[in-house]
Amino acid sequence: MNFLNQVMKQKQKEIKVLEGQYSNNAFFKLFQQKRKRPVLIAEIKPKSPSGGVLYKGNLVELAKTYQLAGADAISVLTDRKFFGGSPELLREIKKIVGVPLFRKDFIISEAQLIESLLLGADAVLLIARILKLSQLKNLINLSLILGLVPVVEVFNERDIQAALEAGAQLIGVNSRDIQTLKINEGQALRVLKKIPNNVIPLFFSGIKTRQDMQRAINAGAKGVLVGTTLLQAKDPVEKIKELKGKL
Repeated sequence: MNFLNQVMKQKQKEIKVLEGQYSNNAFFKLFQQKRKRPVLIAEIKPKSPSGGVLYKGNLVELAKTYQLAGADAISVLTDRKFFGGSPELLREIKKIVGVPLFRKDFIISEAQLIESLLLGADAVLLIARILKLSQLKNLINLSLILGLVPVVEVFNERDIQAALEAGAQLIGVNSRDIQTLKINEGQALRVLKKIPNNVIPLFFSGIKTRQDMQRAINAGAKGVLVGTTLLQAKDPVEKIKELKGKL
C-alpha cells in the first residue's frame, strides 16, 4: 500500500469521528435522555419588537441565575437592532455557564453558522419562513458538519413540510407570527401535533404559566422555550421552578 492510500484510509476514520459530533452535542443530548419533564430553554434578550425593553440588568449574571434555577439550556438572542443582543453576549455567557447554548438570530448565511461555532453555540435557529428550501437544506447540512444542532422554526403546516424536506430533526413551533408579532397559541398547538414521531418537537413563545407548559406538553412538545415571562418576572428563579413543577 502506498503512502497516499494510507493517508486516505486514516482520514476516512477521522471523518467518521467528525460526523459523530451531532450525537455528542450537549444540546442534542438533552433530548436523548429519559426525562420526567420537558427540556426548559430559558431565553436571554434585552428587548423585543412586541414588548419593548424587557430587562435592564446584567444579562450575563441573569444567564448564571437561569442555570442555578434549573434551566436545561439557555437561548441567547444575538440580533442587535431589533432585540438588543450581540454575538459578544453569547461569548460572555459561554464563559460562565455549563448548560448548552442556543443561538437565536436571523441566520441566512454560512458565515453566521461559522460565527456561531466560534462563539460557542451548541445549537442554532433556522427560520423556515425566511429561507428558500435550497438555503434551508444547505444551512442544515453545514450545521451538522460543524457539529451544531439546527433547530428549524415553523409557524404553519407549510413550514413543517419545508422543514421535513430539508432534513430537519428538531422543529420548533413558534406561536408568535413573526410577520405580525401576534400570538396564536391554538394554531401552534395544532401545528405541534402535526410533527412526525421521528422528529423532536419544541414549542416557542407565549408560555406564561405551568398550565401553558402542560398544554404544550400534551400536544407533544419535548422542549419549551420561555423568554419574556422570565425576563419580566420579579423572581426568575421562582418562575423557573413554577414552570418546571411536577408536570
